[in-house]
Amino acid sequence: PDIDISLKEALNKIPSEYQQLNYFNYEYAARYVGYKELNPDLDYEKVITYVNIGLDFPFYSNINTISDTNRIDVLVNKYNKLPDDFIPQLEQLPASICVPGTGNHYLRKEAKEAFEKMHNDAKKLGLNITAYGTYRSIELQDSIWNNKVKSGRSIENVDRLNARGGHSEHNTGLAIDV
Repeated sequence: PDIDISLKEALNKIPSEYQQLNYFNYEYAARYVGYKELNPDLDYEKVITYVNIGLDFPFYSNINTISDTNRIDVLVNKYNKLPDDFIPQLEQLPASICVPGTGNHYLRKEAKEAFEKMHNDAKKLGLNITAYGTYRSIELQDSIWNNKVKSGRSIENVDRLNARGGHSEHNTGLAIDV
């Protein structure tokens, strides 16, 4: 794709209704057009979202180290990394809301309270939603990733399905597998 097009040329290619989105970034207009050319089946709303989070770049390139790690809406992914020494303040979940045999589970206070509410609300509907995977340290995430590479899978294959240490939402203490 031609990402060297002018802003005016890019804006002429992007329908105006998408330029009105509050997350439309004029600085990314040429990237939006280039990504749309590579992904013609995506509508511009998805294109804008995907480019805004960096999906138009290869995984683990243009990495931003997160400075405001205490936000509950922190974006952690293959382009946004927690500092290597990041350890959130965690609280243990009651064993009664965790899958038996999976050990102790920990989340940040906000996530723990939200999950407890979700679990209890689901119970009232006859559902039993339990925690299976919660906080993982950056070191544990690195170990998981390295073991998958050592198992014979290519780095590209592992990167497609697994996060490296510091790049996993589980490292924040805000993510939970149920």
